[in-house]
Amino acid sequence: MAKQIDYAYGEKHQRVEVLQCLDLTVFAGESVAIVGASGSGKSTLLHVLGGLDKPQSGEVLVCNQCLVKASGRSPNAKQQGEIRNQHLGFVYQFHHLLPEFSALENVMMPLFVRGITPREAKAAAMPLLEKVGVASRAAHKPAELSGGERQRVAIARAMVTNPDCLLADEPTGNLDQENAAAVMDLLFTLQRSENTALIIVTHDYAIADRMEKTYTLTDKRLQLSENPLVTSAGQ
Repeated sequence: MAKQIDYAYGEKHQRVEVLQCLDLTVFAGESVAIVGASGSGKSTLLHVLGGLDKPQSGEVLVCNQCLVKASGRSPNAKQQGEIRNQHLGFVYQFHHLLPEFSALENVMMPLFVRGITPREAKAAAMPLLEKVGVASRAAHKPAELSGGERQRVAIARAMVTNPDCLLADEPTGNLDQENAAAVMDLLFTLQRSENTALIIVTHDYAIADRMEKTYTLTDKRLQLSENPLVTSAGQ
């Protein structure tokens, strides 16, 4: 939940308002798309929701825990990291996999942060690599994988902690049409099976139409719009 979020770049005369009095509530298992013109602040909003950027006013709550708060008592960096690791998963346009580690090791990383043993982490990560269809590539490093395979590994890494909410920033923006469709099908399958909330920033209205709700970011605020495919036939 984001409440009364204000966010701006720059100082004084160069200050650029990006988000203003913005509110957003997303429920467990809900899928939400955020669309809008380039430069409207979509990615900035996602960073604020994930506690990666601090707003000038307002707060973000995740599972009733304060992730970031502009004023008053706010979690420190360590506490924010723990909340993110416990409740949130992130998928970006570019996979951001660690190049020196294998696909399996990349998926295991968030579990190491929790202090889970390598054996337990592997036991959790391998089934996810199977689910996303790249178990046979578990020992390969990112440079040895195709673009679609790398993004599948990134999705497995985001889901390995069983997050309550998955934040995805243009997750198919760097893929061809066939791989993009496969990745989105995979995201929806995992999201539904795990009852994970899904928030996607996208410029692709075909993707947005598959979500339960679509918000357009315009004039620094979110406007809810109807999703014709969901309304008429469900996802």
